[in-house]
Amino acid sequence: MEKNAPEWEKVKTDFKEWYFENEQKFQLMKDMYQSLITSLLFDRNEISNPQIESRVKDRKSAIEKFERKYLSNYTNSIILKDVTSKITDFVGIRIICSYEDEIHIVEEIIKKNFTVIDKTDKTRDLVEKQKFGYKGVHLDVVLSDDRKKLDEYKKISSQSVEIQIRSLIQHAWSSLDHKIIYKKEKSPEIQRAIERLAALFEIADSEFIRLRDETIKQEKISEDRIKAIEKDKTNSEKSTTLDFITFNKFLSMKFKYNFYEYRTNSMLDEIYRCNPEFDLIQLTESYDTEHEKVEKYKKDNEKILSMNPYTMLRHMLYAFDQEKYNILLTEIQRKNFDDFINQIT
Repeated sequence: MEKNAPEWEKVKTDFKEWYFENEQKFQLMKDMYQSLITSLLFDRNEISNPQIESRVKDRKSAIEKFERKYLSNYTNSIILKDVTSKITDFVGIRIICSYEDEIHIVEEIIKKNFTVIDKTDKTRDLVEKQKFGYKGVHLDVVLSDDRKKLDEYKKISSQSVEIQIRSLIQHAWSSLDHKIIYKKEKSPEIQRAIERLAALFEIADSEFIRLRDETIKQEKISEDRIKAIEKDKTNSEKSTTLDFITFNKFLSMKFKYNFYEYRTNSMLDEIYRCNPEFDLIQLTESYDTEHEKVEKYKKDNEKILSMNPYTMLRHMLYAFDQEKYNILLTEIQRKNFDDFINQIT
């Protein structure tokens, strides 16, 4: 059947009307699914800050997809329902994981909270064909039976949604120029170049996981060092040098706060400029001896002062050794803190 046949043109006209009638519902579905999935994935320790995107497929893209993938199957007749039933991704949700091995974790969360009606595993397809390329999991889902009963979901209970789950590296690969990657007629040179590039992306995904696991290992070592010195400050450990991982771990153990690595690293550099011999023992001693004093200063002045953990640590170090850490505070900060110290001593 030619796609320009009169019957197909009529179906396209019918589809246009159907789409406009349902567009508002699609927008509602997009917002509700994104909100629901965000709440399901929020603050999960086993997932590192997933990015969640959503979109409604426009009418033109839906028609183009049907023409590209399905129209040739209809040689006798075609009706509107043929189109609306084949296009399962009018609403699409994309979950971008930091690491490839988080994809399975996210998939299991989705399966527990939605009814999966179809699944495409791009990774498995590539493995079976012994090729490199785009990897990820695509799930067509509808609401679970329990959620369908809730009033707020009744309007969207029957329509399916496509959920794509991919790693950050896989997302970068899929964002490359499709004219190059998916061009049907490629020279052998271009094909080999694409395969080499895909292999490099796959290696990068694996290396990110390895680096993450190594960082976790180093954080555990740092935590053990901190606890050992807290237990015995005369610990005969050969090295008490303070690297970034140990410094960051110390702060996260002492304060409930969302530390930004670039700020923590910058502060450690600043401390080393004051005292190049600064180490873990000095950090522990300054916290132990001055923490309560600074906490009281913060509490007594909470109406006029805003002191985050970085600012508190600056005051602790200044109280610990005013000469060495003088420049960690501004002149007005030093004056106010000195007045407070004089009052309590």
